[in-house]
Amino acid sequence: MPKPKTAVFSNKNLMIAIYLYLAFGIISAEPNQAEPESLLKDAISLYSQGNYKRSSILLEQAIKIEPENAIFHHWLGKAYGREAQQANWFRAAGLARKTGKQFETAVNLDPHQTQAWLDLIEFYSKAPAIVGGGRKKADAALAKLKLIDPLTADRAAEIIAQQR
Repeated sequence: MPKPKTAVFSNKNLMIAIYLYLAFGIISAEPNQAEPESLLKDAISLYSQGNYKRSSILLEQAIKIEPENAIFHHWLGKAYGREAQQANWFRAAGLARKTGKQFETAVNLDPHQTQAWLDLIEFYSKAPAIVGGGRKKADAALAKLKLIDPLTADRAAEIIAQQR
């Protein structure tokens, strides 16, 4: 005689139902996925605590959601830069390249992000050409910034002068 079924869902059916529920986006397996501003807030908090690696991970997630957000790219550049300062020379070189690229992306996405310009110019002034820095790049960025924000450009000129 067959055994009567007493449960509405067996474990197998429950797992299939959960999988379908997640697969069709009814709920998200990553709660912050739809909240890039929350990721930024958490990343800045981690950054201020000196946890640059975890901060960069959250910022990378935010950029996957909003790739055109200049603020996210700027903060990711800052996090990579701090990470580079604490890393061994081989890893630091790769992080330095990433730092410059994030700052460049930030100012290209939003040329009025003056702090991103200052950080980019400081990066160009301090970093060797092999990782994307150099005087010529710093001077070119300064010339662009003068057209956008002359006052901030004056501050950037002081940064360049201090590095020479």
